[in-house]
Amino acid sequence: MERNPVVGDSGFVVALLNQRDTWHSEVAQVYAQQQQILLPQTVLTEVAYLIGRDAGVATVVAFLRGLPESRFRLVELTESDVVWLKFSMFMQIVELTLSMQRLWLLLNAMVVPRY
Repeated sequence: MERNPVVGDSGFVVALLNQRDTWHSEVAQVYAQQQQILLPQTVLTEVAYLIGRDAGVATVVAFLRGLPESRFRLVELTESDVVWLKFSMFMQIVELTLSMQRLWLLLNAMVVPRY
């Protein structure tokens, strides 16, 4: 049975590396169960910043050096990924706008006593 690919984000990596993180146990279990976890290259910058800030540069260097032997496989974003991201962000903006319009209509429909 073929599994769907798993994609890690910066929160996943940070929780995996930080044993005090609230999600560390759950993330470590997921990591152990996966043969491979796709890691977009764009995540590395945020991971380096967060880990460097919280655990120091030496931890960042150790993580980067260990990547080839880890379950992570770096993947680059393609042009179609960027197009999909733009579309996804556009749809989120549309959903947020509609939600705000519904809220505005609801608030306007409420009878609020004026003093």
